[in-house]
Amino acid sequence: MPQANFEFVFEKNGTDYVQPGEPTPPSWGYDMDKLTVRHVSGENIPSDRVRIETDGTDIKYINSSGYLGDLGDGKYQPGYTFEQIETEDSFSAGDSFVVVTFPVDEDQDNVAGLNEASARIVYESESSDRSLTLATWEGPDY
Repeated sequence: MPQANFEFVFEKNGTDYVQPGEPTPPSWGYDMDKLTVRHVSGENIPSDRVRIETDGTDIKYINSSGYLGDLGDGKYQPGYTFEQIETEDSFSAGDSFVVVTFPVDEDQDNVAGLNEASARIVYESESSDRSLTLATWEGPDY
């Protein structure tokens, strides 16, 4: 199992989301709860073996190009592998990703503010018969 350290940075009702290539302003006009997860130090982890999972809300992500993403259906999900968020082969020290919820969507099933949620970074073994939680985070109102 890999050894790695992670940092979580939470922003409640963060800056207004702007899709890349669109003028600023106007933007979508939606504030978002944003959780940035950064691999601070330790081993490289194959990106298809490391994932973020949440409890208390489902999430979407913003990739390194700035695009809002999901699994193509427009719906929030309970988690993503790093491979789904980015196309890198491994999640290495210095890499980061962002997961978000939009307060305007809190009327949808399983969507709440990230301040009311928890997250964990999970490593799945190559045989997929075991998993290990590498790091955890709890929102201030969880």
